[in-house]
Amino acid sequence: TGSFFVRFIGSALLGYATLNYLASKGANLETQRAALWANLVTLSVATALSVYGVIDGQIVTFQWLLIAEHILFTAGFAICLYYEYT
Repeated sequence: TGSFFVRFIGSALLGYATLNYLASKGANLETQRAALWANLVTLSVATALSVYGVIDGQIVTFQWLLIAEHILFTAGFAICLYYEYT
């Protein structure tokens, strides 16, 4: 079951990479904004689940590095959206 889960997550990551690549090449600002929102929501949920997993003891403490990375990217997408609307 673990290898299936890893493959499942890998397929989602390939989908996100494709979305980001195609949105970055698009001339339409709404497409880029939608991709930013999608990434912001995805990373926010992933961060919350990772923090819960560490606090609950389901994930080892080393996971805090991944949480820091999630927070960094989440902040980056939020800043992009903030400056785009102002």
